[in-house]
Amino acid sequence: MPEEQTHLRIGYMVTAYHEQRHLRRLLTTLLRWDPTGEIALHFDRSKASLDLGGLVDERLHVLSEWSPVTWGDSSYLEVLLHGLRWWSRQKVDWVVVLSGQDYPVRPVDELQEFLAASAKNAFIFGGKIGVPPSRYRVVDLDTVRQRYFLHWAKFPRVAWTPLARPITQRGVRLARHLMPGGLVVRELPHNERPWIGWRPVRKHPFTEEWQCCFGWDYFAVDQRAISILVSDDDRVRALRRWYKRSIIPTESFFITVMRGHPRVRCAKALHYVQWENFGDPHPVVLAEDCYDLMRSSGCFFARKFDSSSSSLLDRIDQEILEIPSETRR
Repeated sequence: MPEEQTHLRIGYMVTAYHEQRHLRRLLTTLLRWDPTGEIALHFDRSKASLDLGGLVDERLHVLSEWSPVTWGDSSYLEVLLHGLRWWSRQKVDWVVVLSGQDYPVRPVDELQEFLAASAKNAFIFGGKIGVPPSRYRVVDLDTVRQRYFLHWAKFPRVAWTPLARPITQRGVRLARHLMPGGLVVRELPHNERPWIGWRPVRKHPFTEEWQCCFGWDYFAVDQRAISILVSDDDRVRALRRWYKRSIIPTESFFITVMRGHPRVRCAKALHYVQWENFGDPHPVVLAEDCYDLMRSSGCFFARKFDSSSSSLLDRIDQEILEIPSETRR
């Protein structure tokens, strides 16, 4: 007799810090949409208290260890790596990384069939951005390459008080001429102090074989890819150390490792996303006029949604996911 096929099990790594109304709807939908799926939630409690509205399920794991996340620094990288280490110990075949503003947009059996038939280990969007010359100056790099080939730090609080700020700014102008490679100052959203970047003394870890890549920080990975991302492999550890001094390292570390490692095979991401302008810090919030484009894309998830997207979400529930209206929260 033929062997009984093992059911593919999927884990969902959800990270959130606000929009709790949509978060509750997402978690409730995932539990109903995938009856065998497991969910791990990291909620940044430094921003707000978590309110799941009484939602309790043995397949929903609210991670007790949490870290505050600051937009732009390595804190989100640490959160995702911590979550992937947790998933590496669970009995799931794949893990899909979602934000609290995502939502499924195709039936789960189609996702399971797609992943089971795939010869890939990861689904993520991104591409190579090349390797600069060994003696590059900061002005030789575009803004994306500056993120990952420079080391960055926030100005100390004491240096950015109203009294100290003019002195700090004069010091930066002088240091630009004295510092090998120069300096660059950048303002980031949601940060009260600017960042300063410089060419580090030690050489970057990228090579022609392991080129720096840039893409999205929401992705799907199987257990092989997870084991590599959290491994003690010398190259991966060097990359983790390097990215701790980068800006928005999650948009480069994961795609760089998965595109560069010989044991990982990648394909395009499973998400549908809309951007107003390339390079914007956040995608647009999806509304009902996005429905046809979203559905024709063939993607399994979409982002981003918030409390203003309820009519679009109702339509997704009714026409795609077939979730009865009386069971929605």
